Amino acid sequence: MNFKSVFGIKAPQVDAKVENAERAAVRAEVTAAAVGMSRGEAKVRAYFGALGIKDEDIRPRENVLTFNGWINKGRVVVEGSKGCTLSIWKPVPKKIDDGKGGTIVKTVNRPWYYTCFHESQTKELEQKEAVAA
Repeated sequence: MNFKSVFGIKAPQVDAKVENAERAAVRAEVTAAAVGMSRGEAKVRAYFGALGIKDEDIRPRENVLTFNGWINKGRVVVEGSKGCTLSIWKPVPKKIDDGKGGTIVKTVNRPWYYTCFHESQTKELEQKEAVAA
């Protein structure tokens, strides 16, 4: 089953821009549960698919990583590359005044954003760049 046919995403034109990829990613994120994949994975597949990368070449956690993930693997993101922004809800402690001069620590969720890049948007890290990093 082709991912693009499931979500109704048409093949991108030669002049496809990042805005089109972002719209495709939002559509895929909404309908991800229908095919049993996570919203993040659906968004990544739709985003990079709309940029012209084949669906079988998109493997999250293998060849789709964050900026620091690529540096750890000895690669660097090419300057000017646009990545797919994902979000998660992360529990963080929050101090609340109890009105009696004390504080209560409560756990609340806040959004946490990160950007992923495909391997085709990276290049090998050169030795002098590696020393500077």
